[in-house]
Amino acid sequence: MSNISGVGNRSSRAAHFYYCANGLNGFHNQIISSLNVLIAITSFPVNLLIIVALQKITSIHPPSKLLFSCLALTDLCVGIILQPLYIAYLLSPYHSSLCYYLEYVSPVVALSLCGVSLLTSTAISVDRLFALVLGLRYRQTITRKRVWAFVIFSWLGSSSNAVVYLYGYRILLFTASAIMLLCISTSSFCHLKIYRILRHHQFQVQERVYLSRPNRREVPINIARYRKTVSSALWISLVLLGCYLPFVIMIFIEYITYAPIVALFFELAVTLVQLNSSLNPLLYCWKIRDVRQVVKDMVKEFFCSQS
Repeated sequence: MSNISGVGNRSSRAAHFYYCANGLNGFHNQIISSLNVLIAITSFPVNLLIIVALQKITSIHPPSKLLFSCLALTDLCVGIILQPLYIAYLLSPYHSSLCYYLEYVSPVVALSLCGVSLLTSTAISVDRLFALVLGLRYRQTITRKRVWAFVIFSWLGSSSNAVVYLYGYRILLFTASAIMLLCISTSSFCHLKIYRILRHHQFQVQERVYLSRPNRREVPINIARYRKTVSSALWISLVLLGCYLPFVIMIFIEYITYAPIVALFFELAVTLVQLNSSLNPLLYCWKIRDVRQVVKDMVKEFFCSQS
């Protein structure tokens, strides 16, 4: 029992944890566990479909396709590796050795997988901006080799954060929070820049058409296109903010003090981060028409074969 107490020492390496020493209200624990089971169930098939669909599509630029595949594979691992570990952690008996050890294993896996997922999501936003800004130079600048280098770097960086967690929570507190805030800001900036470029280009096209018309009647702006662009950018930014910002806030709160209500909101914040893995396919890959069509065909084929 002394070993367990050493592992669960709140004053040393895991001062930010409260769950295994005190637990949550039974009702709250059931809600959080049920939410994570639902996330795990949806994350696996959706991301698996996206991975298979991406392999069948040749129209996507290979480096971009690699980023989408990396994102879907990482989110798939969240569903089949991280979620079962986290659910087992939530359902394990308080003060048990299983709970205390899972209290260490789950964050290590979460920092690795969710870190790669967030970095890859940000890279996809940057890739979209480069595709718009660079034009013909895009394919020469964004190469498969460079994307592979980024993927390896993101895995090494996220794994390093996981190792830092085991030895210095104070360091992780600032590095992980800074990385999350930087990724959220970068993604939001890229989508805002994309919208402004498209808006400027649309006005230029409308102006040329207007000047070339003999009667020079006002040409209506394509409001539907603007709304779609704004909606897409807004949803991606809001989802990143909604999934990761509460976790950053709760890290700081839990570092200062831990109590039942703080533990509850911390576990909810962790659940939101993992929910992002179920939402990413809809935010990124589902908006690609070829991917959407292949997935629809695969689903129809599956149900036809079952009937």
